Amino acid sequence: MINIREEILNAKENHRAYIHKGYWKDVPSWPEFLNCIFKEIQSETTVETKGGSSQDEKGVGNVVIANNVYFSPQVTHMEYFSTMSSFLKDFENVNGIEMGISGPKISVGPRIVHAHSDQWDAFSLQCQGTTIWTISYPEDGYSEEFHMEPGDLLFFPKETMHELYCEEPRAGIIFNLPDVRESSHTSA
Repeated sequence: MINIREEILNAKENHRAYIHKGYWKDVPSWPEFLNCIFKEIQSETTVETKGGSSQDEKGVGNVVIANNVYFSPQVTHMEYFSTMSSFLKDFENVNGIEMGISGPKISVGPRIVHAHSDQWDAFSLQCQGTTIWTISYPEDGYSEEFHMEPGDLLFFPKETMHELYCEEPRAGIIFNLPDVRESSHTSA
């Protein structure tokens, strides 16, 4: 694993996305994602979804299901994914950044996630299938398209618009980051 801290800081400063192709080779498998969905759907509590959403969105167990094609287990741990604890530990040791888990995102067919922004910096780790992401920052006219394949890690800063499209089944994991600054780096 290589240190990408400087690219992250530069991307944040300039409101740009950053991709590292093939960053993590040992990505979770389809059976791991499917097991996660299966176990979390059986949860005794049902996750609440956003009221008034334009999507056909429902909560089943601990999973948000949208348009009967998209599954988002609401987990903040990586116990379903055998390689993810070493990924997170290695990432923190090399980059001095502890990532939070926003959870797995799984589409079993073609899907578009329309442009929106978040109030936190994030990474998307492409695990299965392919996805096309468009990241933009309208305030200065920036727009860039990224073609994600398994193992690719895409960073996008808070407040940048991001949308994605997949034509085939795909699975990935979204990580959120604390406010990364130059001075907060700890040596590994």
